[in-house]
Amino acid sequence: MMHFLKGIGMKTIPPTNAWILREDTRFEPGTYFVPEGITIAADGITLDGNGARLIGNGSSGTAIRLEGVSQVTLKNLQISGFSRGITAVECQGLTIKNCRIRECTASPGSPAAAFPWQPAAPCPVAIFFAGVTSSEVLNNDLQCQANGFSAYSCRHLVVKGNTASHQPGVGFLLNDTSKSLFNENNANNCGTDGLPPRNHAGDGGAFAGFLLVNGSEHNEFQANSARLCATGFKLIGLTPQNQAVPCGHNRFENNDASHCVYDGFADRQNQDNRYLQNQANSANNGFALDHVTGSRLENNALFGNHRAGIAAVNSAHCEVIHNTLQDNRFGLLFWSRPDPQAQTVLPENDTSKFWEIRNNTFLRNHTGIRIAADQISGITALGPDQAGKQPKPHDHEILQNVFSDNRLGVQTQNVERTVIKDNQFELNLLGDIKS
Repeated sequence: MMHFLKGIGMKTIPPTNAWILREDTRFEPGTYFVPEGITIAADGITLDGNGARLIGNGSSGTAIRLEGVSQVTLKNLQISGFSRGITAVECQGLTIKNCRIRECTASPGSPAAAFPWQPAAPCPVAIFFAGVTSSEVLNNDLQCQANGFSAYSCRHLVVKGNTASHQPGVGFLLNDTSKSLFNENNANNCGTDGLPPRNHAGDGGAFAGFLLVNGSEHNEFQANSARLCATGFKLIGLTPQNQAVPCGHNRFENNDASHCVYDGFADRQNQDNRYLQNQANSANNGFALDHVTGSRLENNALFGNHRAGIAAVNSAHCEVIHNTLQDNRFGLLFWSRPDPQAQTVLPENDTSKFWEIRNNTFLRNHTGIRIAADQISGITALGPDQAGKQPKPHDHEILQNVFSDNRLGVQTQNVERTVIKDNQFELNLLGDIKS
């Protein structure tokens, strides 16, 4: 039976399989088996799920499809048992809010994890955007499937108040997606299924709470949570084919990436990212920077990390200002290492150089700062056949910091032109400065 909402002309009807929707519609409450999904085929309409639950066949198909439409609103939907909950391609002005999407999983034999480089059809995800602009994704529950939200070649998105936790792949994936805001989202416990125990060599691959690849830039991440993940926030600036596609000029502020298996924040082969007032505690590294240029880390809290508050290899022209680094093995751990693959594309990142380290507090670390040449991972020397091929770390400025109650304040090894000036040293057990 067909009903109309008084005064607003919205139909209230039960959904049907393979339906093509061209007008404002409200679903009747209930559970509906629609394995071929529903297609939105008109601009400017609203679909109110009204709590109706759309069920798929378990591991394939898409519940709601949108292609080339604009100003469409989807709200109050419940979706489960598809490969993709909502797919939107070449759309603008969308609003997706207050939906609950669960159990978007892979069919047998298909990979369940994220494909960060190509929007491969088999990759399951709750919400998939490709070429979407000026749209909002608000207050949705995207938990407990393979991946939460994926955006490919999108611009001007607002993604706020969503929960995409408990994914074996990625909570939020950005591929060539820029000028967007991610605010107050949760992506906890992502990418940890089947991981080996924490170790210095591993980096968690492409599994993270938030993953940026393929030139995703000029985005803002504010007050998001990515705790207990393989890596909380990860930015990768080289493709698997060793092509440079840097994810630069992103801003991360007031985010929490604590208790991650590998790194709270991992920034690899990128430029000019900003990290302000974040928490990255009790991970392997709070921040891991690899061939990075021009990053600024300011007012972050980095407590109790197994290896380092900030670990950086072959990174240059960065600033570390007003951070608190406490109870880590190393507060800052900087080193040089040959990396022919990365340096073919990034020849300027040949060593650790031109860092400004100012007004930080180093408290109760094993070592406050260590800067060393020719290291495998910062603490183990290269073999004699590899050593000496990189320039020595040089031109670091360590100014106006407080080093208190560390085992050792500052340690340098085979470096050049390090300036250590106007710092406060107190109660460092084995000494303040050791070269």
